[in-house]
Amino acid sequence: MRILARTFKSTTATLEATRPVEIQFRRDEDLFFAESEVLGIYAAGESIKAAFREFIDQVVYFFKYYRSLAAEEVTADAVRLRRLYLEEFREVPSPTPS
Repeated sequence: MRILARTFKSTTATLEATRPVEIQFRRDEDLFFAESEVLGIYAAGESIKAAFREFIDQVVYFFKYYRSLAAEEVTADAVRLRRLYLEEFREVPSPTPS
């Protein structure tokens, strides 16, 4: 199964992608996997929902991680990933309570 997602909401942040991210889901024995080769994310869980939740948590983690690094601190594929996360995702401010 494959889905396209643009919003990634974790307990720590909400991100929006400038274009849809393709996520492949598959099952292997007792685990489900959510994967994106483009983002370099391979998440697992005991259900599709759990795998997707782990996937979202990894997207948010890597967005924050690459945002914290200067361009000269990354090499090889990390250069591509840093550029991708910085150019293709933005953090959405949390709504303020009324």
